[in-house]
Amino acid sequence: MKSIQKLARLFVQVAAVAALLFLVAPNLAAQSVPPVIGDKGISFNPPPCDFSDTFYNENGIDTGMLDTAPAARFGLFRQFGPPARNSHQANWVVDTTCAKRDPDRTNVRILATTGGYPDDGTGTATEFISIMAFVTAESFFETTFSKGCDPTIPSLTCVNITNSNNPRGISMESIVSNFEAYPALKQRLPNGTFAPVPCGSLDTPANDPQQLNPALPSNPPSNCFPVGSVATPQLRQDWRFATNRNAIDGSDNNCISNDPNVCPNGFSNTPFGYFCDDTLGMWINTYWWFTQDPANTNGPCTGVYNMLGQMHGFSLDGTPIVLTADELNNDLEAVGCAQEGKLDFGGGDGGAVWLICPAIADPRAGAIAPDAFLDTVRKPNGLPLDFRFNLNFACLQIFGSFCRELLPSQASSSTVSSTAASN
Repeated sequence: MKSIQKLARLFVQVAAVAALLFLVAPNLAAQSVPPVIGDKGISFNPPPCDFSDTFYNENGIDTGMLDTAPAARFGLFRQFGPPARNSHQANWVVDTTCAKRDPDRTNVRILATTGGYPDDGTGTATEFISIMAFVTAESFFETTFSKGCDPTIPSLTCVNITNSNNPRGISMESIVSNFEAYPALKQRLPNGTFAPVPCGSLDTPANDPQQLNPALPSNPPSNCFPVGSVATPQLRQDWRFATNRNAIDGSDNNCISNDPNVCPNGFSNTPFGYFCDDTLGMWINTYWWFTQDPANTNGPCTGVYNMLGQMHGFSLDGTPIVLTADELNNDLEAVGCAQEGKLDFGGGDGGAVWLICPAIADPRAGAIAPDAFLDTVRKPNGLPLDFRFNLNFACLQIFGSFCRELLPSQASSSTVSSTAASN
């Protein structure tokens, strides 16, 4: 009798699971079908909005510093001007639905959508981010903050930052240091001279081209390129962002052994993921540059420059476009043909050491709003340096999907081509 009862219960459980799968399966199938023009039912991803002051404070950023001119925070500064390409295009608008959808947001919706490459080695033009503010010194990070804390009353809403550390015992600066953005500033100066080192704290003997590759000439004094702005007009090629780094697949480079055979790069207890731990979507900027003028067609770096240029094309400086970490680290830096570094954490360089620049976790299904616009590097004639960004942006804006996910008839439609051309 007990066996029959057990079988009966098992039958009921199996039937219940089967019924659940029957109900869910149509929804799963529907999600795999590319959306069609005008299908508002698939618009479930909200467009990006700035964070509220409370959320910034609770996550380690001093809004007193954030609301100053050097930070150029969207909502207070830069409503017009770069990254917008014309004087009538706004970079952000007031939108009262932002805070209604998410109380951790303020009613400033971001229209300027910057394109970049993921740091996963693919070189795809699929990352879209919102450069909401620039962090130019460590003083932007809070050292102390307390909200809703009473030592006599336990509270789940208590937020306490002590000695820069959050309740997990980790500072926001430490978390952000694991997630790099790679700005490629122009090295060709207005007078036509090519500067092989950045100005400021990175203009050191160790970064002299001849120190990196003895076959290169030493750089004359004061021949450096400015680092004061990472606005798009100052870039020679588009960004790269380490959105892919996480603790699940090891891309966070976490390694907790002192054995050099286990951890050849040293001990690193940083089990962080960008979309898990970097709550403000911040980045530390890793500036990178070339050490040889590409106009020198017979230098020690000419061969590798031409190889990469034939693969991806050339930047506004005439240097090759670089899409992956492997190309930068192993093809270029390993032979002294490129170098990278970070600005002075104290703010002495005057440029952006960090960015508050959240990547859109899933830019599909409504995240790219109809009034958003694409921000990428342009050639002097106005054409984009990498048209793949324009195509993906158009497909996302019109259909809510990447171009590779569309039906052939959708991807080849005149609407996509005309929108991509106008972005």
